[in-house]
Amino acid sequence: MDCDALSGWSEDFLNRLNSEGRRLCIPMTGSMALTHRCNLRCAHCYAGPDMDPQSPGMCGEPSTERWLSLIDEVAAAGCLFLLLTGGEPMVRPDFAQIYRHAKEAGLLVTVFTNGTMLTDKILDLFDELPPHAVEISLYGATAATHDGIAGIPGAFDWSIAAVEKLLARGNRLRLKSVLMKPNLEEFPAIRALAEETYGVDFRMDAAIMPRLDGDTMPLQLRVSPETAADMEMSHPETRRKWAKAKSQSAHVTPSPRLYSCGAGVIGFHIDAEAQLLPCLITTNVAVDVSTKPFAEGWSEIVEIMAGLKAKTGLECQSCPHSVMCGQCPSYALMENGQADSVPEYLCELGRCRRERLERCGD
Repeated sequence: MDCDALSGWSEDFLNRLNSEGRRLCIPMTGSMALTHRCNLRCAHCYAGPDMDPQSPGMCGEPSTERWLSLIDEVAAAGCLFLLLTGGEPMVRPDFAQIYRHAKEAGLLVTVFTNGTMLTDKILDLFDELPPHAVEISLYGATAATHDGIAGIPGAFDWSIAAVEKLLARGNRLRLKSVLMKPNLEEFPAIRALAEETYGVDFRMDAAIMPRLDGDTMPLQLRVSPETAADMEMSHPETRRKWAKAKSQSAHVTPSPRLYSCGAGVIGFHIDAEAQLLPCLITTNVAVDVSTKPFAEGWSEIVEIMAGLKAKTGLECQSCPHSVMCGQCPSYALMENGQADSVPEYLCELGRCRRERLERCGD
């Protein structure tokens, strides 16, 4: 559950909601990748670079009708928070219809978009039915850096125009970025663009992963764990977040489950081929819901995930620092080909975070 997006809600209520959802395995928070297609060609993208936005129905995308029925089904199953993503979700000409249906179903809808395909029609729809939040990625503070990473000239100007239009209409906007070698020198300026120029929340990630097809090329763009931790700790809010996680690490009880997160417990993802997954990157557990009712698929996912146990001796399960790395078996699967293994980059990043917090006295 994205608690950062629910800052107006009491922490006690969110904790109780999360606890009860986990106890009953209610799929409260989910995401739908409406398409794998995108009009950008981002160098680090886990989906791969060859998703032509002009190819309708590419990769067996569900029809409009199936997406609408899936929205009804997840709402009936107890979903509260729904993310619409892609690819670039606005590539689909029926995006507005799908978005409207999700809002009218009573869901709190967040949209991930690069902003380049935002139209006046969609802005008018957001006026009528406001999104819970819109998130746009900026990979540079200048057009040269952003466009170089996004792979399309003009992408920066289009995204910035979308940011300004969304803010002018009062939408709740967050900006985010992926720290990587091509934007390392510009990263403080990216953060300043978000927080100081536009006055919006900003979040960063440095954990670039292999592509879903196994291609490891994006890993060449990673900065070192030391550099990533230094950048995180230079930001007071991010440092406070990790300091809080560190303070809670002593109270973490090892779980016999391989996946100790909310994937397949309260969280789900439906990809652009109507495969129901526990989360976006847990691709080794999937149920086809192109025709099968969501409720049946969810029951199968819950059972499968509950049955996946951590192997005896797996360091991550007993590591007192696991909260500092965001320990993720699916990340390990993508990186090492084995879910019950140590994802070395995340492990080292967690160690660096802890060292820097201790150095600061946090």
